[in-house]
Amino acid sequence: MSLIINTLNKVKNEENKKYVPPHLVIERKNQKFKSIRIFSLLGILLILVAVSLYFFIFSEKKQNYSVKSVVKTENNKNLQDYGLILEENKPIVKEEKLSKPKLTRAKETKKINNLPKKKNNVKKHKKTTIETNLKKTKATNFEIITPEKREYIFNKYLLTADKYYLKGQNEKAIEFYEKALYLKSDISVLNVLLHLYIQEGKVNQVVKVLKSLKISSENEDMVSGLIIEMIDSGYKKEANQILSELINKDKTGYLLYSKGYLEEKNNNIKEALSFYQKAYEKNKKDPFISYSYGKLEEKNKNYEKALKIYKDIIEKNPNHRLSKKLEKKLQNVN
Repeated sequence: MSLIINTLNKVKNEENKKYVPPHLVIERKNQKFKSIRIFSLLGILLILVAVSLYFFIFSEKKQNYSVKSVVKTENNKNLQDYGLILEENKPIVKEEKLSKPKLTRAKETKKINNLPKKKNNVKKHKKTTIETNLKKTKATNFEIITPEKREYIFNKYLLTADKYYLKGQNEKAIEFYEKALYLKSDISVLNVLLHLYIQEGKVNQVVKVLKSLKISSENEDMVSGLIIEMIDSGYKKEANQILSELINKDKTGYLLYSKGYLEEKNNNIKEALSFYQKAYEKNKKDPFISYSYGKLEEKNKNYEKALKIYKDIIEKNPNHRLSKKLEKKLQNVN
């Protein structure tokens, strides 16, 4: 019975099924394969696009980083000299500490530690204020700039120093004069700086600088002027200390004249006259040396000698203020 029912059900089902031609069945299968291919191609394309975008973004970042680093170095090359970078009036320096090479082997470090330490008897050089102030502007990595750029920075420092000097801010003026001298050696700037040292009571710095200075006929007059200012400011001991070192290097009579001035201020007229005479014999053209010598001869009542020196001053320097002063004096004598 069950077999008859099953057969009847099969017949029913076959009647309900629609007839599909065989060529349509093949087309449906082909459509499925086509959709699978399309989706796989799209997936591959998406992967390729993602990979290319990743590499593009990565390379662009790398390029931007390299461009920035090049721009930084190019800008610093033009402004950095011996560790100096100028921004407005203030030097900004990036100090990069160079790392010391480390010994990798333990044996080598042990050997080095076990070596006997040598005693160093050499006295350490005490740094002057010029050196200590300039230490701030020094960098470990040095870059050379053009002479034009160096001159520009030098002049910028001088203008800033002059501005502070006119305002009466001597400490600030000293700082920028020191920086200017670090960039370029200039005798006139050094002269101003040393005068400021004397005014601020930094006489030890003047002593150190003048002792180390190479005396020549070009700077001897400047050194003499500084020594005389020190004497007038009450730093006679320091002035004598400089003169004892430099007087043997006298070439134009100015250092001998300074020594005579010091002795005169100490009321040692005999010694003063001796030094003035030596200075006069070396340099008869300078009216101040001649006048100082003539004045002391007049004090010692050597009037004829003094008169001869005074007339010599008037003859050689007719337009000088001392000559006009002496002319009036001689008229009153006559």
